Amino acid sequence: MDFSEILGKKVQQQIQRNKPGPKDCVSLYNILRSAKHHYTLATYADLSSALLTLLSGKFDIKFFIINKDTIVDTEMINFGQCLELDYKKGKLTSPELANYVAITPTLLLSGINESLSNESLHTHGFLRNEIAPLLDFELMNVAEDKTNDKEKYSQRLAEREIQNPPPLKGENYAIKREELLIAALAIIGQNQKDGKKIIVPTITDLLDEIEKQAKKFWPSTETLPMSRKEAAEQLGFALNLFARQIQDLESLRAMKKQKRKN
Repeated sequence: MDFSEILGKKVQQQIQRNKPGPKDCVSLYNILRSAKHHYTLATYADLSSALLTLLSGKFDIKFFIINKDTIVDTEMINFGQCLELDYKKGKLTSPELANYVAITPTLLLSGINESLSNESLHTHGFLRNEIAPLLDFELMNVAEDKTNDKEKYSQRLAEREIQNPPPLKGENYAIKREELLIAALAIIGQNQKDGKKIIVPTITDLLDEIEKQAKKFWPSTETLPMSRKEAAEQLGFALNLFARQIQDLESLRAMKKQKRKN
């Protein structure tokens, strides 16, 4: 190795050392949690909307994918996708086209829920020194926001117990069952409109999606109209009806009624 190669290697190492990495970034999750800590009465939807408005027109602030050891500028990925899309123009199906979506803060913050369950919120963000000057609240350290896993688990269990409504009977049960099936059909119909490969998902996936959209279907409770177990039974009965020996709904209803009497 000659002098210029040795020098070039050292310069490259110095550049790598000075290059920003994950430790220099702050995730969307951390920004929202910090904002919530400061504005306790605001919803995450409102905080997300305010953040997007703040970022509007700030084209000099770069958005990154935050990996364990490296960060990737989303602008480079989006540019690469545009080139690939242009090359494959006219050759892609609707579902394939849906995969070519620009990675932006708007994409990840739109339709956000109060549980911040979207994993991408943890893996996408900004350089701390670029975003911090725009904010009028202090960004918390990740360590400050970590809660004990056991505590989190207990909290979720308690919330689930509160959310599970009492057993339903008679006409009220029939109404709730009808609402559940309407919600399921709405999701299946939307899957078809969106050109998804799997239009009718598994019962578990369908239930997960209904729970995600529960705020839209049942805004007063934001949860399923019955326990998840009962909902699974109802959806399982409907989706697997043709796998049964009898499809006659009137006979099945009569048998069910007789069973209850016995």
